[in-house]
Amino acid sequence: MQENKGGYIALLDDEQFSWLEKELDANKQKYICIVSHIPIISFCPALFYKDMLPNGDWKLSRALLHTDARKIKDLFKKHPNIKTCLSGHIHLQDEVNFLDIKYYCNGAVSGNWWKGAFQDFAPAYALFDFYNDGSVERKMTAY
Repeated sequence: MQENKGGYIALLDDEQFSWLEKELDANKQKYICIVSHIPIISFCPALFYKDMLPNGDWKLSRALLHTDARKIKDLFKKHPNIKTCLSGHIHLQDEVNFLDIKYYCNGAVSGNWWKGAFQDFAPAYALFDFYNDGSVERKMTAY
């Protein structure tokens, strides 16, 4: 996440990207789970806003989805041992299987900031089972 005039942009700066690349290169024999606060790949940000752009395009905020997702995806393609990416931030839930990596966006226990469901998703938390073959299962638990 990068500071941007009082807001932020979801992206890795050069130093962060270089660190990630070196860590992945050093751990090619292990299954990897990437954890990011803001989703790298997710469908939920497309449904976050009620309105579309005036021309009918989806409204996707740079604060809700990594703007460098293509660059990260290209890095991940070099590392077939990456099996899962976990995120939250937008308080919605989805599961996207993209190029053999499962991307989970995991809601929030605060839901609509402690006032119940947020866009049809009740306050919840995720429990994960990680298996020796690299597979992962998620169970959402209402809070």
